[in-house]
Amino acid sequence: MVLRFAGDAAGAFLPSDAASAHHWKSTAGGNPLVPKTGPALHAVTGTRGSMVAPELRQRHYDGQAGQGLWLTPLEGDDSLQSGLDDIPPFTCQLRGLVAIQRGESEKGPMCSWIEGRKSLFVVEAITESM
Repeated sequence: MVLRFAGDAAGAFLPSDAASAHHWKSTAGGNPLVPKTGPALHAVTGTRGSMVAPELRQRHYDGQAGQGLWLTPLEGDDSLQSGLDDIPPFTCQLRGLVAIQRGESEKGPMCSWIEGRKSLFVVEAITESM
């Protein structure tokens, strides 16, 4: 399926329950019960660079537009990886929820229940369209 986002960005998605090393649980390593396979799962690409997830590796051209960027080597930037840790995402989410419930978090929920409900409607619409 192809979705169009704000700023005229487009995303292509292939939802599947097929056996593959390229699913979020095995590439992100978020669930310690699922063996981690490692290959990049998501790629965001543009005219001058790209980023892959969950590794958060960035590649970009340093040259100026119109100067033969395709002939210029891509520069690597792994600086976003420095903010990663080995704590499973489920653990972080649960800690955050407990902190909010105890009043120990200044942040509050990352989205309202209304936004969560909208997300469920999108998932339901996608499921019904298949």
